[in-house]
Amino acid sequence: MNTTRLFWFAISLVVTAGFIWGWQWFADMRFISPAVLPGPDRAWTALVRGLENGDLLTRWLATVERMVYGWLLASLLGVVLGALIGSSPRARA
Repeated sequence: MNTTRLFWFAISLVVTAGFIWGWQWFADMRFISPAVLPGPDRAWTALVRGLENGDLLTRWLATVERMVYGWLLASLLGVVLGALIGSSPRARA
């Protein structure tokens, strides 16, 4: 490994550690509710608990399903709104 790659690898680790520290600090200061933005310690604990209980995949699939429904609904509304705007000279203006 040459020194340039080693340097960038070290910088990447420092930036990652700084990001995680900043995230933890921001969560500890409670600028945003912990229900909305939990700290990395709580996120890690939830990940480990989900892996141990075996319900992580089920919850992940439920989240992905909701995301897909939201995307489909937003896409449908966007197409309908775009068609209405495209077909109405007044809305286009």
